[in-house]
Amino acid sequence: MKAFKSFLIKIIMYVLLLGSSSLLLVPRSFPLLLHEIIGTALFCIVLFHIYILRDYFHYKEQKSFTSIYKNTLLVLVAVSFCVVIISGIGISRYLFSAVDLGSGRVYHQLHTGSVYLFLIFASMHAGFYFDRFFALISESLGHKSKIAIICALYFIALNALPLIFSYEFIDKITFNQSFSFFDDERSVWLYIVDNFSIGILFALLSYNFYKLFLHFDIQRIRNNNAV
Repeated sequence: MKAFKSFLIKIIMYVLLLGSSSLLLVPRSFPLLLHEIIGTALFCIVLFHIYILRDYFHYKEQKSFTSIYKNTLLVLVAVSFCVVIISGIGISRYLFSAVDLGSGRVYHQLHTGSVYLFLIFASMHAGFYFDRFFALISESLGHKSKIAIICALYFIALNALPLIFSYEFIDKITFNQSFSFFDDERSVWLYIVDNFSIGILFALLSYNFYKLFLHFDIQRIRNNNAV
């Protein structure tokens, strides 16, 4: 029961992280003050996430394909998140307006690109643990429920396929433009769904990378034992 509660807290945090990121990525959908408040709340959620998993930083694991992949993702998440925070403070007009970091235009470009990169890397970080999530679903609700949820996630991810190859998306993650070609007449919720589906797509991609690297690790162990 304790393990279930711990895992449930982690899942809730990942949902909050992905949900809040999806909201923050929609330009002009909320007043700027609310945007800064949600962004600050996201920062607090990340800090809480780091705190409850602090024991991980003291754990020394054997070097493997999966551990290298996991730690690489952690570094990418940390770097992109730091850029998000610093650039966010640099363009703040309310909560951190007293902090002067220089040219707001540069920080605006950095903020736009780094937020999308953070969404990608954080989603991939979450996808690394999908195997545990699917196992928990199978144990609690049955194998059929697990298959249904996996199919639903892949269905959601299909919406993201044309989005990640669009000019606007590539523009943002390469720090070339900020919120280019935003359609003010399009529903905000459609933008939120798009961002959420992008997160799910990269999480599933990471999950499959994890399975592949795990296969390589198992093969290496078997080969070592056979010698």
